[in-house]
Amino acid sequence: MATSQRPHRARSLRHSILAALAIGFLLLSGAQYYVAGEFVERQLGEIESKDAFFRLTSVHHALDVMQEDLTSTVADWAQWDDTYVFVAEGNSEYVPKYLNPETFARLRLSFIVIVDREGQLLYAKSLASAGDALEEAPPDVIALVTADGRLGVRENGMRKLTGLVTSEAGVFLVSSQPIVYPGQDLPSAGRLVMGRSLSDIIAPSLARVTGQSLRIERGSPFGVRRVDETRGRDTISIRGDEIDAATPLDDIWGQEIAQLHLMMERPIQSMLGDARAYLLIATLVVGAFFLLAGLAVIRARVIMPLERLAETVNAIGEQGHPAARLEVERGAREFRTLNASINAMLQQLEQQQAMRRDRDAALEANRLKSEFLATMSHEIRTPMNGVLGMCELLLRTNLDARQRHLADTILRSGRSLLDILNDILDFSKIEAGKLELDSSPFSPADVVQTIAAPFVAAAQAKGLEFIVRIESGVPAQLVGDAVRLRQILNNLLSNAVKFTEKGSICLSCALVHAEGDKAELRFTVSDTGIGVSPEAREKIFEPFAQAESSTMRRFGGTGLGLAIVRRLVTLMGGRIALRSEPDS
Repeated sequence: MATSQRPHRARSLRHSILAALAIGFLLLSGAQYYVAGEFVERQLGEIESKDAFFRLTSVHHALDVMQEDLTSTVADWAQWDDTYVFVAEGNSEYVPKYLNPETFARLRLSFIVIVDREGQLLYAKSLASAGDALEEAPPDVIALVTADGRLGVRENGMRKLTGLVTSEAGVFLVSSQPIVYPGQDLPSAGRLVMGRSLSDIIAPSLARVTGQSLRIERGSPFGVRRVDETRGRDTISIRGDEIDAATPLDDIWGQEIAQLHLMMERPIQSMLGDARAYLLIATLVVGAFFLLAGLAVIRARVIMPLERLAETVNAIGEQGHPAARLEVERGAREFRTLNASINAMLQQLEQQQAMRRDRDAALEANRLKSEFLATMSHEIRTPMNGVLGMCELLLRTNLDARQRHLADTILRSGRSLLDILNDILDFSKIEAGKLELDSSPFSPADVVQTIAAPFVAAAQAKGLEFIVRIESGVPAQLVGDAVRLRQILNNLLSNAVKFTEKGSICLSCALVHAEGDKAELRFTVSDTGIGVSPEAREKIFEPFAQAESSTMRRFGGTGLGLAIVRRLVTLMGGRIALRSEPDS
């Protein structure tokens, strides 16, 4: 019986290895086609897309530079005394001497329009296509500058405008500036507008910067254009051997008027077919090698003895290293399940040990962090109080305006730093479990009125309506930590004033439940600020977190205020909730 089973086991193992090698070879062959045809092409597409977006960024930067150059050129002419005299008093030599085709060519201008302070047209010429003569400027461009035009005197006064405008003649980069006499406090004599054609002057310069061909399309063709990738308002469309990178162009007033297309060739795609052939040959060679190696394995290896398996398991147990693993390929079919189970057990033990080490390290790091923050915040806060005191004393002395401004700046900055240190110290105390609540009688209404007073003034300074509402039924006196309650309301109201640009802010206090000598109050702070997105609401109460990264850059802050609020509310046995929608 045993004699008949051994050959059967050997044949089963041999057949399994042969089948595995054959399947592996087929999978490898299929994988090379997938890698060459899909993965590599996708990676190349990502690289090409990044390059296209980078080139679009270069185009944006180049446009900014050209806009600054045109603004500077117009400023030089608008603040030139000869220009002022020509507009204010008339100078018959100004136009033939300065406004000739050579000037247009040298300044790379498409047209020049000059009006007086009443919006009456004095000069409006454009460079002819041949470049050697002048002709009348486009009528719709002239209409923008004269009288009540959007670039004219009445609409803009002394304001300077630079950007894109569209007309029947095309899209132009223009700069409109008031004509003033240099060094003299005289009223503006009129307005000077210069423009450069986007397709004839700007686009060729951009093509030289990017090294690619460009074209300008007026209108909004994005709606019918297939887009493969988007970054902001820029888009990428892949069309066979060509990439169309497009970016919208807005006029001075923020309206989209055209699209700039950067056309890029894809030379790498033509090489992909050759790479597939080479990869297929390499796969066949490597597959043949592994097939021969598999046949050698079948001849050289038989079913692994059970004693060797037992010795391996015992060695692992004695050494106590769960990172070791059994080699499944050395065992026959009968031991594969056992090998897999043992390896799974070893992997689980290794993961548990790693998790315990990571947990212990995290707890120790958190403890050290809290101790460090508490110590450093306290050590820094002590001399900071001295600095603030000295600044306040300094402000009481006789200082000139500049000295008082500098001292006041130091005082405001020091107070801001002290507020940050107080937040860090409070947070570290809460984290370390060392913050104790006080129990003293206080009036909820007095707390609300007191904490609201400074924020009423701050809100009114921003043009906001500040509403304080104390519902009937609120107890006249309670016992608790009024200082921490003020801290909670102060943080919430500070955020409300900071993030609200228009509308109103409301602070309300209402009785939720009362039983015996205990009462539950609900304090509500509502505003019409920027709001919080659903994704940001999940982390808004986490330490060092804000709604968006752009919010931190715009409004500042440490991100500890709401984290401290939630922990203080929890210490008081309460709860805090947020209901918000972006921009509402």
